Amino acid sequence: MKCLKLQIFQESACYKKPFAFKVAETYPLPPYSTVKGFIHSLLNANEFIDMAISIQGTYESIFENYTTFYSMKRDGKITTFPLRVLQLYNVELVIHIATHEDIMNTALQALWSSEETLTLGRAEDVAVLKSAKLVNVQEVPVENLEPEMLFLKRNFYIPKSYKVVENGVLLRIPYRYDVINEIRTWTELVDVYYVQRDTPISSGKVYVDSENDLVFFHKLPDAFELGVNKRGE
Repeated sequence: MKCLKLQIFQESACYKKPFAFKVAETYPLPPYSTVKGFIHSLLNANEFIDMAISIQGTYESIFENYTTFYSMKRDGKITTFPLRVLQLYNVELVIHIATHEDIMNTALQALWSSEETLTLGRAEDVAVLKSAKLVNVQEVPVENLEPEMLFLKRNFYIPKSYKVVENGVLLRIPYRYDVINEIRTWTELVDVYYVQRDTPISSGKVYVDSENDLVFFHKLPDAFELGVNKRGE
């Protein structure tokens, strides 16, 4: 099976958690919805493209920044106040995306030919594309992995369904919304463990790409029909 593999560097980034108002908190890695939106924007897609996504990466540290938050009162007056923003510093990401091969080829071409600055997260979170290519991915039992692959090289979102780790921070990561009564409503969220690098993996099956990087898709590529529909974005 082929998938699109991206290596991205960001000097700083905030992958803002929903409903974080007093402080703009960040996910430790971009959520699936952010990556999906990145590909949709790249393709200028006006229809929902389903895809399987795996996200791993590292960051050097977390720092605080401030931005101006605007609030409208009932009388129509607008007030402002400073909002703390937590940002990740020196982010290195490895992202795998599986969907129809023609869509992946189009995305690959768009990545290398884009004349616009790439961003991932907020509009100001510039993304430097270090590598983009199609790689082969295959499913492998954990017991068949090379010894050095039994420890995670990077921080990871590992969906609970894989059952390959014994601990991690349980998160519910958004993937998809639908517009219901003119309101964007999250209709597909994924329960994952956020697992830090050097964590051992024990049993079960994993995906491995042709460059010996582990892959944990948020949904199994062979478990749904990869394609395009118009139900959401």
